[in-house]
Amino acid sequence: MYKRALLCFVLCVILFFVSAMRVATISTTDFSQVTNTKNGIRLKIGNSRGEFVEPDAASISAAASGEIPTDTRCSITNADAAGAYPISTFTWMVIYKEQNYSDRSKEQAAATLDLLKYILSDEAQAITSEVHYAPLPAKAKELSMKNLKTVTYDGVAILQ
Repeated sequence: MYKRALLCFVLCVILFFVSAMRVATISTTDFSQVTNTKNGIRLKIGNSRGEFVEPDAASISAAASGEIPTDTRCSITNADAAGAYPISTFTWMVIYKEQNYSDRSKEQAAATLDLLKYILSDEAQAITSEVHYAPLPAKAKELSMKNLKTVTYDGVAILQ
């Protein structure tokens, strides 16, 4: 049950990257503000292909379906993809690449990575739309997991 509650806070389009600044981030985008209207009306917005698209999980995932660099840093706003909702974006959650800081234990670091790994799992991604988020495309999940495996504790990778 706690896992589903966490998704309300941290899911949608999730990307994970490790930057040159020695921090790692996960991003999320929530579309509940545009889908939970009092009168049930959703505005269709024109995208870069001239399509008028409603905000929903499919259109936000479509925006995230384009090219994603290895470090996963990219913008999906006004993405050039069929059916892409143009006001889609990533919002970043930052973690340190080296998790041994400020008296953190190895167990705390592992718990942080377990949560991020769960967020990227098929189980979590399957319920994203229930909490008004969009599931990640396979490529985004793959790159995010690859980058997540570079996070260390005392210089040793936490996930093997």
